[in-house]
Amino acid sequence: MPYKCCVPACRSNYDKESEKVSVFSFPKDPNLQSKWIKAICRQDFIITKNSKVCKLHFRDVDIETTVSMWDEKTGKKVTAPLSYPRLAAGAIPVFVPGCPSYLSSTSTSATSRESPEARRNRLENDFLRKTISESVESHAQYKNKVSVETFEDLKFKIDNFKVPDKWIIMKHEKRVNFLLICNPENPKLQCSVGINEDLSVFVFVENVKLTSIGNLKLPEYINDMNVIDKLLSDINQEISEREDSGMCIQLEQNPKDLLRYVSSKFSLLSAEDKLVILLMDEIHLKENLDYKSGNIVGNAFNDEKLAKSAHVFMISSLMSPYKEVVHILPVNKMTGEVLHTFLKNIVIGLHNIGFEVLGVVSDNHSISRKAISYFSNPPEVKIVYPNPADENKPLYFVIDTVHILKNIRNNWLNNRNQDFKYPNFSNMEISETASFEALKEMHASESTSLLKYGFNLSLKTLCPSNLERQNTFLSWLSKWELLEDGITLTKETHFALKHTTEALIHMSNFLLEKENFNYFLCGKIQTDNLEERFGKYRLLAGSQYHVSVRQIFESEAKLRIQAVMPLALTSHNFGEIIFDVNCVDGASLPSQEENAECNIADILANNCMVDEDDLDEISDTMWPLLTYIGGYCSHQITKKLKCNYCVEFLKGSNSENCS
Repeated sequence: MPYKCCVPACRSNYDKESEKVSVFSFPKDPNLQSKWIKAICRQDFIITKNSKVCKLHFRDVDIETTVSMWDEKTGKKVTAPLSYPRLAAGAIPVFVPGCPSYLSSTSTSATSRESPEARRNRLENDFLRKTISESVESHAQYKNKVSVETFEDLKFKIDNFKVPDKWIIMKHEKRVNFLLICNPENPKLQCSVGINEDLSVFVFVENVKLTSIGNLKLPEYINDMNVIDKLLSDINQEISEREDSGMCIQLEQNPKDLLRYVSSKFSLLSAEDKLVILLMDEIHLKENLDYKSGNIVGNAFNDEKLAKSAHVFMISSLMSPYKEVVHILPVNKMTGEVLHTFLKNIVIGLHNIGFEVLGVVSDNHSISRKAISYFSNPPEVKIVYPNPADENKPLYFVIDTVHILKNIRNNWLNNRNQDFKYPNFSNMEISETASFEALKEMHASESTSLLKYGFNLSLKTLCPSNLERQNTFLSWLSKWELLEDGITLTKETHFALKHTTEALIHMSNFLLEKENFNYFLCGKIQTDNLEERFGKYRLLAGSQYHVSVRQIFESEAKLRIQAVMPLALTSHNFGEIIFDVNCVDGASLPSQEENAECNIADILANNCMVDEDDLDEISDTMWPLLTYIGGYCSHQITKKLKCNYCVEFLKGSNSENCS
């Protein structure tokens, strides 16, 4: 049942047949209540919750039937209807129908005048709406200026188009080309971007058509001049970055760039180069933080601390001289688990590139052994593991023979009296003793002789200091290990020697019998190539023993450049001459007819005179040395001689020459 109006003489909502009207409760503000009571002419009226005043006593502007707000994006007022009408703030009844006219007020109420805040909001939004309208119009003009609808539209708008630096525009009847020219003194076309009649795009870089450049995806069609500008700028930046990193090859420290260099070089390798051994060793570093050209180098790869050493990984071919450093890992502290992860990723990465990794060669350090052991489950140091890239292929683990020999030497020097006990090779039940004193006596006896059995022996090698020591047979080994006299090898060295011997036997059987190789060079299964690389790092860093992380990176970059650049000699008459050490000038060699007339005996007789008195002065102990040296000299000469008669004479193929 609707509420009744309390205004005198007002019959709103009293009659059932009359139209129902909205009513409003009295305000809660005491001052506003007094004004309402005065306006309806009921001075002593007591307000209750049922006291209402109908809408007939208010002006239309005082009654709100909608709600509105300003849209900040468009500046327009958004309006929505209210479910029930409500009074504006401060509204007061002004009409008292059925009563004398003087009781009704026609004065403007507080709500009839726009407040300063409302006016400010209205003006601000009017300005915003005007600005948006102008912006929309300006945007439409801009889109019309840069948008490309047809090929004729492109040719028309290209006249006012400003191309990035180094680009020039060439217009043809059915194509528009953008050309990137490098080296203004000797112009060379580096890149071309063309747009056909159907607005399709093609890009050529050095005569090769591309769909992408690095990480830059090229658009298929052009519908906006801004797309052209962005495309040319991006190509400019991509090619510039390539030039900056051109010969200064980046070393792959980012995981996503692992093995990037060796991958790019793989297509240049022969089939013999692709069967490799992975060499792993550690080089100690100088701890320092190095700032150069805007970047800082010196931290470990996974730590904020400075790198103390670097683990270097190199592949070395079993069938060719090919060798390459594939990764350098600066570390502060290494664990077996982390090293295993990198080792596994490198083996798998090399396999994915196309290499076949037959085995891993490392020193006998406990961390290296632990890293290798994780290739089996449970972890165990073994001779051969399933290859993580292909479980049907083996992955051999060999402890470096160079490190083993160094450890044997150190064990020998550290024993009392520098004596060394080992089993006899012929009869393993008999123990023999090797003494450093014998080597010292031989060195003393040969110190004044030109020909020496121990030609490399010196006091430095026979009596090394502690610093110089650090410069880096199956049943017989087992018997040797059982000797307990205290003057044998340590357990670690025994294990390494036995393990490597078994591994080399197993590997040779696999290659020669199962893989049908013609030969197997055991000497390649060692880290000599890696140690040689370390020596070059130190040499290129100014002959320093402790090199920094940056010096290693820069030295490796120089060595990589040296590997891909040919040796060239510059001539004033002939320009640049590529020098090939394998190239021999055939014009300087004697012909076959000259060979037939060559009397090698006469030539040697005129240049090398030996009589019986010379031979009598040679002692019996010197003849083996002379024979060895003579054989070596003959072997080296015959590798370069082209005269067959000279070769046969030096080889001594008949008894006459041998005499």
